[in-house]
Amino acid sequence: MTCSGQDYRRVLTTGKKSAIVVVAEGDHPGHTFAIAEEAKDKLKIESRVCILGHVQRGGSPTARDRVLASNLGSAAIQALVDGKNVAWLARLSVK
Repeated sequence: MTCSGQDYRRVLTTGKKSAIVVVAEGDHPGHTFAIAEEAKDKLKIESRVCILGHVQRGGSPTARDRVLASNLGSAAIQALVDGKNVAWLARLSVK
């Protein structure tokens, strides 16, 4: 899925004041910063880059960490699709 500057401007016309852009860098480390810089130059918007690996601070992620991140990311996107722009997400473990 791709999103152009035109798509972003259309979102802003709906009254939204912000957007979340998720980038999977894959084999191109640092690519996210280039995208943020392009958004700044072409769209004249402020953007902030948050790298998951810098946030987690716990060493290499395990398979469980990756599954949890995927599930929470999916839930976050679904919340946005459902029109919820303020939500708390958590995984509850009942024993």
